Amino acid sequence: MKRIISIILLICIIFTILPADAMAAVYDLNTSTIHSEISPTPEQINPFADISKSDWFYDDVLYVLENGIFNGSGEDTFSPYGTMTRAMYVTVIGRIAGINPDDYLGNGSFADVEEKAMAHSLLKPQRAL
Repeated sequence: MKRIISIILLICIIFTILPADAMAAVYDLNTSTIHSEISPTPEQINPFADISKSDWFYDDVLYVLENGIFNGSGEDTFSPYGTMTRAMYVTVIGRIAGINPDDYLGNGSFADVEEKAMAHSLLKPQRAL
């Protein structure tokens, strides 16, 4: 029993020594594929007027834009200090989960979500199973 515990501890120590990206896998939301390596992306152009390279979240904003998680709050705005609405939250969760909003077409019952918004179909009340 002591030998098994020692082997498990040794394996844990080895894994903590390895760099984190050696065991990382990247899930591409656009193609629904998993990449075993993190490849550097070319310098992406910042389309947002309210995000500058000196912002601490600059790389994160470009990451979520590149991976289709967030699109911004307007044509050239991201609104990093704005409030996230319920519709924005549901849209982001739906994109991360890979949900197709067309599968949920129907009448939603939330007056604060515009009918043309992606979240409108995701907020549709579901039937109990």
